[in-house]
Amino acid sequence: MVLSKLAVLGCGELSLECFLMHDFPRLSIERIYSVDLSHSSLLKGIHNFRKKLETDLNMIESTHKFPVFHELFLGSILDLDSRIADADVIVSTEVIEHMTLEDATKFAETVLLKYQPRIFIMSTPNTEYNRVFNPVEEGQPPFRHADHHFEFNRDEFFTWVYKLMEKTNEAYEFEIEYVGEIRGYEYLEGATQFVTFWKTENAAKEKLEKVEIEGKNFKLVASDILPFGLRQLVFGKITEQLINFLNEMSYEKMDEMRDPEMPNWWMISRAEITKRAKLPEFLFKNGFITEDIIFNIVVLGMRHTVKYGNYENDFKFAFSRPEKIQLLINDIKRYQKMHLQDG
Repeated sequence: MVLSKLAVLGCGELSLECFLMHDFPRLSIERIYSVDLSHSSLLKGIHNFRKKLETDLNMIESTHKFPVFHELFLGSILDLDSRIADADVIVSTEVIEHMTLEDATKFAETVLLKYQPRIFIMSTPNTEYNRVFNPVEEGQPPFRHADHHFEFNRDEFFTWVYKLMEKTNEAYEFEIEYVGEIRGYEYLEGATQFVTFWKTENAAKEKLEKVEIEGKNFKLVASDILPFGLRQLVFGKITEQLINFLNEMSYEKMDEMRDPEMPNWWMISRAEITKRAKLPEFLFKNGFITEDIIFNIVVLGMRHTVKYGNYENDFKFAFSRPEKIQLLINDIKRYQKMHLQDG
């Protein structure tokens, strides 16, 4: 199952996104939407996320994966937004207890009946575990935090979840799990209760009516690129087009491409090869790829075959006769294979 688009609704300070940062490629995630009602939480989260990204950038760029696009939105998760409608996975951790029970139910129904993701994950406190952390003071609601509007015990949570599943005409199945166990309190199962809903095989066709979601109710606050596999992406695309370019060239044309100052070197336009490679435009716009970065990646990747040209936009290859084109192609293919193995 390929789950390429993730939405985190009620993302807060992006703690989940920071925690999962290195796992996004393994999970096949290509795009992330983070939504929260608190502008200050989003700003703090953006700072933390970018700091972690900067710290781990070298490792992330060297990974054999593809870049991940991350967008952050300000808005109420009770509202619908068409950009979330194509999310494969929607996650909402420790959020619903900050709403009224009525709004929490509305939110969960919105996700399951309107967004209809393939997987929906929610978590909320197990109120039975509160006695482990803090004794309840007389006259105070037995909630874990003062800003909680409600909390479920295990039976209440199961009943609530089951009713949600029934409203989907059983298009979803679910599983409840508990985390945060403390020794001596195993009978309470765990401090936090998670539910995972997943679509049944025939849900889309037989049990759920497709809902067209229109409008953009969330305000875009920021966007980031996680440049996983950037070096491999650039090297692979550029060398692929170098090979295609060489395969298309006639001997006569290649002879015209000799460096006039160094006849044993051929010059190939870097701009032409870059154009052919069709690298993602957003990587250029966000500064992750520049002409210099492309050149450096290719030169370092094939340091014994290609070198800096006398002209700003040229790759230079050391082969003296046009008849050696196939040898050059084979050499580039060898570097492609080595580059893949080294990653």
